[in-house]
Amino acid sequence: SPAVCPARTAQNQDVMIRLVAVDSFGDQHSHALDRLGAKHLASMPQNHALPVLNRIAYENKYYFAVFPMMQDVLSLPDFHDYVEAADYIEQLVEGLEFFHERLVSHGDICKENILINLVGPPLCTVDQPLRSRFPARYYYTDFEFSTCSDEGESRSSVQGSPVSWSDRGGVYGRPSAPEVSKPGFYSPFRADVWQLGYLLHSEFEDFPHFEGYQLLFKSMMDDDPRLRASTKEALKVVRRLKQDLHPIRGLSSNKSGNKLGDAFGLLEYAAWMVDVHG
Repeated sequence: SPAVCPARTAQNQDVMIRLVAVDSFGDQHSHALDRLGAKHLASMPQNHALPVLNRIAYENKYYFAVFPMMQDVLSLPDFHDYVEAADYIEQLVEGLEFFHERLVSHGDICKENILINLVGPPLCTVDQPLRSRFPARYYYTDFEFSTCSDEGESRSSVQGSPVSWSDRGGVYGRPSAPEVSKPGFYSPFRADVWQLGYLLHSEFEDFPHFEGYQLLFKSMMDDDPRLRASTKEALKVVRRLKQDLHPIRGLSSNKSGNKLGDAFGLLEYAAWMVDVHG
């Protein structure tokens, strides 16, 4: 991207320098980074926003942020087992819940904007685990279509695609919630939930014995924004499912255990649906 430049600090740390704002254009991006990167929040484990290491201003016009060097998840091999997959899902839902609790929506959730704390080619073969060989941590990046709300402010605060309300022009090419293309205001937080549900549903659609998760993902993609699982509800479900899947260490082994695990997941999901929607 022309807005991102790799660099190395005097301490030999590989970093990415990104242009986040020009004059007031890009203020929402800067505001989101400021809110999520505040000192008391930056080190919280639930915060999966790519951390800002430094800020650079040039001529009071161009504003840059310096981030640690990481790579996107598109370059990774497939998940080796259920544990790797469950950890990935939990971290993404946990991160979005953290943003929404601080009244920040992302607006552009896709695999290209999910990074992992890894640099360089994976040192393993297709049949070997990668993500479980180190403390894999996933981060959201690219908050250029974000919104920052205040306490008491209506959450149905945007209209049209992120391209239109961010004044960037062009065409927004990401899959997005149905309400984004309809007239009227909508909640960017509920639109976030739809995008994350779509990302996870697409990624794990062919994953065997994952029915409990798929039911949740489909709920996150409900056409009616009011019926979508919230990030808080979704996080509760994925953590219960992860507990159940934890002993299962491979896609091709313990098939009966996998089915039993998803039976538990389906019951948990059904109980959650009754509790949430009556």
